[in-house]
Amino acid sequence: ILRAVYTPTLNSTRRLSATFKTNTNSLNMFIVKKNRIQVYSYLFKEGVLVVKKDKYGEKHSDELNLPNLEVMMLLRSFASKGYVKEVFNWQWYYYYLTNEGIEYLREYLALPADIVPATLKKATAAAAV
Repeated sequence: ILRAVYTPTLNSTRRLSATFKTNTNSLNMFIVKKNRIQVYSYLFKEGVLVVKKDKYGEKHSDELNLPNLEVMMLLRSFASKGYVKEVFNWQWYYYYLTNEGIEYLREYLALPADIVPATLKKATAAAAV
């Protein structure tokens, strides 16, 4: 969404002129709450998320049947807030959940403190054998 600001001014010849300033920093993307919760839940469960740099992708993955752009923008927002660590390599974004992100998601999703992401779980002895 581009917002144009109309400012009438008087120029040097005393004629009324107009200037339009567009603010491209205020671009907003509206994402349905159901989709937002689905991405947040998956990110909390796994602790990591991989996103291909493809704005026109129909769906992100088999686990997240959402437009790739929505997932990419949600995680970009998380990266700017410091909730995830972002690594970009070969047209793929790799997002790792930080401790601040774990706390935020735990509060947002109303999860108890004993539930942790898969990246913080210790490998069991049976899985190691």
